[in-house]
Amino acid sequence: MKQILIFIFGILMLSACNKADRIDHQDDKYIYVWQYNGDDSTLVKFNRPVIKELKVMGGHHKHHHIKADLYNNGHYDCCRLPYDGSVDRCETVNKAQAAWSKGTPIIGIFQEQFYPTHEFYFIRYK
Repeated sequence: MKQILIFIFGILMLSACNKADRIDHQDDKYIYVWQYNGDDSTLVKFNRPVIKELKVMGGHHKHHHIKADLYNNGHYDCCRLPYDGSVDRCETVNKAQAAWSKGTPIIGIFQEQFYPTHEFYFIRYK
């Protein structure tokens, strides 16, 4: 029991030592974030989210993914669909699979987010 309490106390101490990132300010192109590493801090510049039109072709229903050419290099990567009800996930996957069976991609509108993680979010088809 004593070892478990020491372990939990140690984890709490380690997690309390790391400061969370702090957004300093924003302008029309960038988000400026203070990132902490121990006693050091760095002001890092991230791009603001941008809207992109990307080719979509293929997908699967099991986890509601569609395959999109995220970097315009001809390689189609899986992109998760939102669970918040903003899109009909089954219908979106059906359209992507139909495009794959026809061999012609369709255009999807995505939001590319750079902070806190770099991710693509599907919005709708064009």
